[in-house]
Amino acid sequence: MTDARSLICKGCWQNLHMPVALRGVLSAPYRVVGLKPSRMNPNTCTFCELMFTKVMKATKITIDATILFADLRSYTSLSQSLSPQAMGELLDIFYDECASAIWRHDGILNKTIGDALPAGIGIGIDSGELSFGEFGRSHRDLTAIGTVVNTAARAQSAASAGQILVTGKVHQRAEADLPGSTAAPYQLKGFDQPIELYAA
Repeated sequence: MTDARSLICKGCWQNLHMPVALRGVLSAPYRVVGLKPSRMNPNTCTFCELMFTKVMKATKITIDATILFADLRSYTSLSQSLSPQAMGELLDIFYDECASAIWRHDGILNKTIGDALPAGIGIGIDSGELSFGEFGRSHRDLTAIGTVVNTAARAQSAASAGQILVTGKVHQRAEADLPGSTAAPYQLKGFDQPIELYAA
């Protein structure tokens, strides 16, 4: 599936009302000075990425966000049966598909962590307030932290291959897109009480 990519930087246009070309002939002068599509979101430019990173390094903020964790199931057994090259190609496809889905909804790809796959993919999603910024003293890392992040990660761990589990907050926000979805209690690692999760 090919995603439509913006011809101009959405960040520069929305914040500065400046049409910075990302693609096509008009992008040549911008590329000369180092402006190109960002790796965090290819519909924004490297200037927006730099400014985003600098602002987040300067402060930690509380935001309302949706966090998605996706994991490839049976990675260890699969890696034993495939060559390193085939495994690398499989991970490239997985990362590209996940990134495209995130960018299609103007999301930011904060980081990819390791492996994970193919008996299928398990996905966990939660929404709510979290802290976003740079954390740590000796090793600083730009990331999101909070119960929302932990819940999404634990929901992903509880999801079966091919299953998407979302919290009640996500279900409320996307109810029209989840017809017939019913909740079931899950005892997630690190949580004292069961959490109601909906299969999407």
